[in-house]
Amino acid sequence: MSEGRKPRGTFGAVGKSVNKAANKTSRVSIPADEMEDGAKPFAGRQSGSGAITKVELSASADKPGSQLSGDSGSEGVYRVLPARMIRSWKFKDRRPEELDKDESYAELISSARVHGIIEPILVRETPAGSDVPFEEIAGFKRLSAGKVLDISVPVIIRNMSDREATLIQKAENKGRSAPSAWSIAQHYLTLLEAGVYESQTQLADAHDINKGTLSNLLRVVRKMPEDLVKSIDMYALSGPSLIRLISAIDNFTGSPEVIVDRLVEYADEINAKPEKTISIVDRAVASLVAGSAEPAPSKAVYQSAKGKTLTVQTKPSGIQLTIHPSVVDLISADELTEMVTRHLADKGLTTERKG
Repeated sequence: MSEGRKPRGTFGAVGKSVNKAANKTSRVSIPADEMEDGAKPFAGRQSGSGAITKVELSASADKPGSQLSGDSGSEGVYRVLPARMIRSWKFKDRRPEELDKDESYAELISSARVHGIIEPILVRETPAGSDVPFEEIAGFKRLSAGKVLDISVPVIIRNMSDREATLIQKAENKGRSAPSAWSIAQHYLTLLEAGVYESQTQLADAHDINKGTLSNLLRVVRKMPEDLVKSIDMYALSGPSLIRLISAIDNFTGSPEVIVDRLVEYADEINAKPEKTISIVDRAVASLVAGSAEPAPSKAVYQSAKGKTLTVQTKPSGIQLTIHPSVVDLISADELTEMVTRHLADKGLTTERKG
């Protein structure tokens, strides 16, 4: 890393702790030709040797005023490492599925391709016997971009507990593009199931979450029917929209399958306008109520293990057939046209293409 590229942002001040006196040490095996140390590119590099060297990573003395202070209180150690030597943390609060739809992620990759990753990623050592020596705690998007480009990234190596790590991860997202409500809901459930927090109350207090909101988000991720997860882009929905979806099912007086099927019928509309989800769900529920002014759509939806595959909707103007993206690779427009025209011919109606 050149002297002109200095760490900045949340962990910027931490880089200054390199080579300070330490009160904690650990040993990690890192290839000598795959490590940069401060302004000295690939320190200790042995050209062509591929040798493994023992690198001592020192954690600076506890500083109560540190930006990264927590259970351990240490600032950490600055290094530059290949992104492939770092794995994602199992308790990350952002799902990989979100990245493809994140415009800022595409911009990050474009910038990193030219300038590299500038802001350090917070990591900690993995347990002995792990396939890689480090895991990312904060900086999931930066690490993902580094892996896509197969480049080295700046890191702050720090010892911390799972509980401390969850708090740092949450703080990291402030002022940035926040994870979706669906990702956050899954994250909270994972923390509870893994015993990182012993109760919902403990989790809510530690993360300053409204207890009612936490309870509703956990209900969403625990009870959301698989048919809806396959049909609706959950990552595009807000917390209130997710809660309205699950409440519509919980509060429906008839068979749960009936309301779930009806919501699946409205999935295309929800996906097209996720910001209108609450009003769309309200209309879906109203369409099932006896005497509702709005008739139910005349629509049949077919699903497979890949998700929604086929929608057939009858309208005054005709029949609309929609083949969904999950199966477009299995049938072409020409094949579908041939099937329909052949069937019409069997019925005595010969057709001719005009356009």
